[in-house]
Amino acid sequence: MKKEKVRLSLRGEFTAEAALLMSVILPVLVALLLAGFYIHDRTMMQGAACEIAAMGSNLRFYDGSTGTLQKTENALASQGGLWTEGIKGNCRVSEEASAAEFTGLFPVPGITAGLLLRNKASMQTSWSRKLYRHTDMIRIVRGIKYVVDLVEDES
Repeated sequence: MKKEKVRLSLRGEFTAEAALLMSVILPVLVALLLAGFYIHDRTMMQGAACEIAAMGSNLRFYDGSTGTLQKTENALASQGGLWTEGIKGNCRVSEEASAAEFTGLFPVPGITAGLLLRNKASMQTSWSRKLYRHTDMIRIVRGIKYVVDLVEDES
C-alpha cells in the first residue's frame, strides 16, 4: 500500500476572523466582570446599611449603643468590597427613625471613563427604618385577639 500525504491548506482567514471576534468578545467579558464587581459591592454596602439601621433601632434605649454602632459600622466598612475603595459609613438614630448610609468610590478603567468620571464612580447606599414602640404593637395585637374571641363566642 502506498501512503498518501495529507496536506492541509490553511489560509489566514481563520486568524483574521478570530482576531476580529476576540476584539469584540474580550471587552464584553471584562465589562460583565466589572458589572459583577459593582453589583457585589453595592449589595454588600446596602446589606451593611440595613444591618446598621436595624441594629440602631434595636439598641436605641441602651446606654453605650452609639459606641457599639460605631464599632460595627467601622468593621463592616473595613471589610471593603471586591473593587470599591474608601468605604465609609454613617449612622443616625433619632426618636423617629434609624438611618445608615455607606459611600465609596468604584474605579472604572478606560479612556472614556477617565474623561467623564475621572476613573472613579461614586457609589452611595442608604437604609432607614422607622422606630416602633413594641408596647403599642402588643396592645393592637391583643385588641385584635379580644375582638376575634368576642366574634367566636357569639357564633
